[in-house]
Amino acid sequence: MTGPRRRRHKSLRGASTRGLYSAAKFGECRRAVMAPSERAKQMRGSADRGSLEALTVLGLWHLLGKEGLEKDDVKAAALFREAAILGHASAQSQRTTCYYNGTGEEQSDALAAEWGRKAADQGEAEAQGIVGTMYALGEGVKTGPASGEAKPGAQRRAGL
Repeated sequence: MTGPRRRRHKSLRGASTRGLYSAAKFGECRRAVMAPSERAKQMRGSADRGSLEALTVLGLWHLLGKEGLEKDDVKAAALFREAAILGHASAQSQRTTCYYNGTGEEQSDALAAEWGRKAADQGEAEAQGIVGTMYALGEGVKTGPASGEAKPGAQRRAGL
């Protein structure tokens, strides 16, 4: 079968035979041979140019101490905050986790629920799971007709 879907960019031809299958799969041949500190430097450049995805990735790298960056929960939370405020769903989800666990931020169920709802509304599965758990446990959320919030499904079906 020939056609646009079967064609690969000429720089990716043969990449899988050189042991770069995963890099070729994602179109990042240079990543496989780049030093971690160089990747972090390039990611910082992308973040400086306004990439919300790059801010979020840098936050994850700081959170985990990866790619030559020191483990720094506070810096990670600050990077997530920057991208989340601008509407990046994954950063909002990470911010939810930071507030929920008290990682790099003061623990706050109410703020975790607030950021979790924003990310969940954009379809972020991790945030949907956290918010669902918070509803099930009654953490940081109000349930019932007086609160204006819907009851969790099991309570609604049981008539509670």
